[in-house]
This record gives sequence, C-alpha cells and structure tokens, in this order.
Amino acid sequence: MPVVNTPRGGQHYYFKCTDDKLSNNSRTVIGCDLRANGGYVVAPPSINGTGKAYAWQEGLSIYQVALPALPQAYLSVIKKNALYNNKINSLIEHDDTFAKTDCRQVSTLSSNVVNYFSQGQRDETLFHIANALVKGKCNKAILHNSLELIAKNCTPQFSEKELSAKINSALKRASSRNDNLTQDVRDYILSSSGVIVSSDVVNCLHLSSRDEKKNLSTILRRFCDEGLLERYGNRNGQFRIVNDEAEEIDFLNADDNDIKIDLPFDLDTFVNIYPKNIIVVAGSPDAGKTAFLLNVAEMNMDNHEIYYFSSEMAEQELKLRLSKFERPLTDFKRINWVERSSDFSDVIKPDAINIIDFLELHEDFWIVGKLIKQIFDKLHKGIAIIALQKDRN
Repeated sequence: MPVVNTPRGGQHYYFKCTDDKLSNNSRTVIGCDLRANGGYVVAPPSINGTGKAYAWQEGLSIYQVALPALPQAYLSVIKKNALYNNKINSLIEHDDTFAKTDCRQVSTLSSNVVNYFSQGQRDETLFHIANALVKGKCNKAILHNSLELIAKNCTPQFSEKELSAKINSALKRASSRNDNLTQDVRDYILSSSGVIVSSDVVNCLHLSSRDEKKNLSTILRRFCDEGLLERYGNRNGQFRIVNDEAEEIDFLNADDNDIKIDLPFDLDTFVNIYPKNIIVVAGSPDAGKTAFLLNVAEMNMDNHEIYYFSSEMAEQELKLRLSKFERPLTDFKRINWVERSSDFSDVIKPDAINIIDFLELHEDFWIVGKLIKQIFDKLHKGIAIIALQKDRN
C-alpha cells in the first residue's frame, strides 16, 4: 500500500475507498484516524509550518504501488465505533439528564443511561463521555468524580487504574486534537496568499461542531499575535496573510555590466540600462510613441531578443510602418510581434526586451503604478519599454 511519513513522525496509509457513505472517523479505539468521503489529508511534497516535508516511503509512493481495499476488520471497528458514538450522541441530545445539565450535575445521571454502560460497550462509551467533558473544559476534579460514579455503575465496574487511564487518554486526545487543528489551519494559510476568510477555512477543513469553530477563532487570533496574519477590512473573520519575506540585495556580487541597447535621439548616451529596468514613454494620442518604439525595435533586433506587444496596430498598418525603414521587410521577422491589449504581465519574457505599445487606462488612473510593478516583477535579465497613453488634458 502507499505510505507517507509525516513531519511529526507519524504515517499515512492510503487505501481505495469503495463505500461512498464511508465518512471521517477520529474516535476509533485502535488509535488511528480515518479520512474518507468529505475528508482530506496533507499529501507529499507539502511542507508544514516548521519546514519539514511529507514524503512517500521509498518504493511505496502512490505512483509505485496499487491502492488496496480497506481491511474488513478495520471497517468493522469503524462501523461499531460509529454506532456507539451515534447512540451516545442521541442520548446526550434527547435525554433530559444530559441535555439540561452541566459538568457539576453529571452525577445525577438517570439509571436508564447508567445501565447502558455494560460489557462490550462500556469502554467506548465511557471514553466518549470523558472526551465530551474534556472538550467542555470541565473542572478536572469534577470530571474525575463524575466519571468515577459512571464507572462504578458499569457492568463490570472499572478499576481506579482503568478509569485514570481513560481520563488521561481523553485529556491527551483533546490536546492532540487542538494541536492538529492548529497545524491544519497553519498549513491552509501557508498554502494560500492574499486575503483569507474564516468561513472559507471552516469549509475547507470541514469544521462542523461549535467547539471546532470556536477553536478556529482562537487559533486565528493567536496567528495575528504571532504576526502570521493581520485583520483586514471591516468584515469579521477576514484576515490578510502577512508576507514578511524580504530578499536581500547582494550588491557586492552584482554583475557590473549594463545592457547595451540603442535608443532614438542618442538617449542611450545619457543613461545606463540594467536588467529589470523599466523605460516609460508617455504621451497623448498621435504624439509619436509607436514611431519611437518601432525605432527601438529596429535598432536592437540584430543584437537582442525582442517581443513587441501591440494593442491597436493591425497587420496592414504594421507592414506599412515597417516598410519605411531602409531594410528588407523580411528582416523584421527577427522580432516577435504579438497582439495584446491587457494583462501584459502574464506574457512578459523575463530575459528579453519587452516593448508594450501601449498601456492605456480609461479610469482609475492610479492603478498604472500597480500594473507597471506587475510587469517589473516578471523580469529577470530583461527590460520592459512601456508606452503610456495619456489624455491631452
């Protein structure tokens, strides 16, 4: 079967799910959780918050071995456990001694509920009640006294040692559950970007109970204190992921060579052009921006890879303009001519000369800085020359 080693030293075993009604189960008495329909696990090569990775065991990746069916013996335990949990949940929801009580009143359990704890069922049901009281943050002394009363009325009775083991197991499981949810939320955040909404986290992690949602709020507040998140906007439950990664500028080992590029009017003699530089040519309509950019392309196409992104020139106009140069039209096939009018950052060639003819905004003119920054971020060793259309007014 495919096996994954988790960053915490655990293991994930992969099986084929042949039952579309099989759901998640995290309360099995054999000590391992099940994720089935409606559930998810973090898969390789994901990395957790400590930088450690999930990894397939050598020779046992999902690409190397087939998925076996889930063992029938395990399925039997799952279904039996689910049946007991459903019965206890039903009692808690419908029996007055559960529905209208707090931790201090558990000792008044009615006899019909106490008698339900008989051999073959008492172990799982007592553990389930212990978990419920722990999740409700019941005082430890009251928790012990209440469970002791139940344990003495079981058939057969639990010993003091067995009872202590149940309580300690419930406490440990509650702590582990909170730790797991914290790590799941952290993994979700680290795999996202920008703004997240708590309701999206609830849906993605399949959090259904009130306690889980309450714990999520606590975890998100703690992440704000840690600096991983900060509150965003005016809506409740909306956060921005803090991106505190900052790449150091290694100026001592920087390449001193500039890019040898020719510009009209000998402008290149007044400046040095370096990788990732942005050149902006701004002007009103018919001011000569396209003529300037076509000259840049013609002057440099023999020595550089050039991509010319045109937003308005049709083939006939481009041919007419290029025919004005004193060289064969076929020479201009060295330039990559691309029709493009928006989202230029998506098509930028990182190591080439990118000529954008032109960047136009009809409203929200302040966005131009953002658009230019997006283009800059895509550059590596190349540059971008951008014609910016401006209204005469």
